[in-house]
Amino acid sequence: MRIRARGIPVLAAVAAGTLALQACGETTIVAVTTTSTTVVNATTTLPAGTAAQLVVKLRDTAFLLSPAMIDGRGKQVMEELDRLWDAIKAQLPRTAFVESAGHQIDLMRAGVERKRAADVDKAALHLDAIADAGLAGLQGA
Repeated sequence: MRIRARGIPVLAAVAAGTLALQACGETTIVAVTTTSTTVVNATTTLPAGTAAQLVVKLRDTAFLLSPAMIDGRGKQVMEELDRLWDAIKAQLPRTAFVESAGHQIDLMRAGVERKRAADVDKAALHLDAIADAGLAGLQGA
């Protein structure tokens, strides 16, 4: 007597196919319409000055950031730092100074967002050392 095992795999395939097709139910996409009236007061004017002058302002402003955070003005001072940094980057080629200083600006921004004044102070100290080295190169050029 011969046992036919061929029917079991076919039955399993039919059952799996039926389950898969049932899983593909009707999809309904509901459109949600929202309106927003956000007023943005953005200053687009970059600070004027040579790269060396702006680096000095950047360094000095970086040390004002932590106390400004305590006074609730951290975001405003960070915006000023961003404007100074944008003006500096526009004047300089991409160098190790630009990369290192940019990293410290990013760390200060993260410190402001996370409300960590100690992180901002640490980044300002590093930026000070980087600025000293960068100023020597800028004034020597």
